[in-house]
Amino acid sequence: MIQPITPEELQSINKYRRSSASAFLTIMFTSIKNFSQIRKLQGIEYIKTILALHDTLLEDSIEKDGAGMVAKRIDDSYVGVFASPAIAIDRAMQIQASLKKINDAHPELENIEIMIGLETGQVTVGDEINVEIFNYHLKRSYALQNLADGKQIFLGFSPEDWFFAQQNKQFAWKSHGKYHTSDHTLLMEIYEVADKEICKITPPNKGKKLKTFPWMAAGIGLLLLAMLAGGFFWVANKTAVWFVHMPDTKIFIDQKDQIILDGTLQNTARKCLRPITPGRHILHYDIHYQVKYYAEIDIAKGKNYIDPKFSETRLPDLSRRLDLNADNDYTNTVTATKRFQYITYTKSSEKKSHQVIIELTIKGHKATEKPDPIIFEFLSSVTLDGKVVHEATRSIPSSASEKEPMRVNIPIYNDEEHYYFLSYGINHPSAELTIGAAYIEYMKPAKE
Repeated sequence: MIQPITPEELQSINKYRRSSASAFLTIMFTSIKNFSQIRKLQGIEYIKTILALHDTLLEDSIEKDGAGMVAKRIDDSYVGVFASPAIAIDRAMQIQASLKKINDAHPELENIEIMIGLETGQVTVGDEINVEIFNYHLKRSYALQNLADGKQIFLGFSPEDWFFAQQNKQFAWKSHGKYHTSDHTLLMEIYEVADKEICKITPPNKGKKLKTFPWMAAGIGLLLLAMLAGGFFWVANKTAVWFVHMPDTKIFIDQKDQIILDGTLQNTARKCLRPITPGRHILHYDIHYQVKYYAEIDIAKGKNYIDPKFSETRLPDLSRRLDLNADNDYTNTVTATKRFQYITYTKSSEKKSHQVIIELTIKGHKATEKPDPIIFEFLSSVTLDGKVVHEATRSIPSSASEKEPMRVNIPIYNDEEHYYFLSYGINHPSAELTIGAAYIEYMKPAKE
C-alpha cells in the first residue's frame, strides 16, 4: 500500500516547487516487478546487489540537472516529482532504456523490470502545497504503476504533445481507455508511452475496463453528429506553439508574460504551455540593463513550429576620463560628441526608432595656485529625437584628503520604455563621466 507523504517530505517538495515557480507537479511512482517474490527466493545479499544498481539509476535519472527530485523512497519504490510533464515522460523513458543496458551488462542477474506510473495536476492552494491534493495525485500515480506490467509506463494524462515534439519513430503512445482500479476506488483514463525496441504497447492486465453500452454509444454518436460542424471548426482553429532552439534564459512575450516551455533543452521542439493567440508577437530576453535580444514571430491557427531569430538591441552610452597631473599643471579638458541610432518596443509591442546626440565635457583645474584642491566641471547634453531632454553643468571640488572615491548616478530623463542616466566619479586627481540609456525596469532612485 502507498504511504501518504510526511510533513518533512512535503516541505522538501514545496521548496522544489517554488524553485520551479510551478503550481502543477507531475508525480512519478516506480516499483520493481515481483520484488517481494525475488527477495523471498534470492535472499538479502542478492537484493542488495540489484537495489544498488536500481537505486543509482532512479536517483540519477530523476534528479539529473535539477529537473526533478526524489520525494520518497519505500523499499524498491520511488516517488519523484517534476515541474514539467514532458520532463517526467523523458525521464521515465530514460529509466527504461538505461535499465535495458543494465540488464544486458549483468547476465548473472535476473532482469530487473520496473513499472512506472505518472500523474499530473495542480497541487497548491494559494502558495502552499495542499497535502490532501498531493496525496490524491500520489494515489493515482501509485494506481497507474500498479496497473502496469514490467517495462511499461502508464500515464493519467495524454502524452500526445510530448510525442508530437519528439518526432521519433521509435516511440509510440496509445490511450487504453478508462479503467477501474482493482479496489474500485479510482476510475482513470490510462495512456501508455513506450520505446518500441524495449516494450510493446499493451492494455492493463489488471483492473477493470469501463464498458460503453451500445445504446450509450449510439447516443454519443448522435451527439457528436450534432456537434460535428462546430467541433471540426474548433479543432481546426485550435492553436498550439512549439519553439525550436530557444536560449536557456527567461524569455518574455509581448513585453509582459514569461514564456513557459515544456520539456528540456535537449528536446528539439518544446511546447509553449502559455496560450498564444494567432498573429504577430514580440519575444525578448534581457542580457543586462542596456542590452536585450528581440525576435518578431507570426503565429498561425493550428500547430506552429517557431525558430525565433533573435537580434541584439543595445542602448547607447558615451564615456570619457580626465587625468590631471604635474605634466598638465593640473589643468585640462576632455570632450566628446556622438550620434546613436537604436530601437525600443512599447508596452503594446510597437517598434520605435530613435536618434540621439550625446555631448559631454570634463574640465579640471586648480582652485588655487596649489594642485590641491581641484575643481572638476561636468557639462552634459542629450538631444533625443530632435528634442533637448537634458542639459546641465556641475562643479565638484576634489581634494587628496578625501579617503573614498566619489561615485554618483542620476536619472536625467525617462519615457515608458527607457531612461537616460548621468554617472560621474572622482578619484583624486582623476574624473570620469558617462551618459547612457537603460531599460526602464532597471531605473533606481538618484544617488548623489
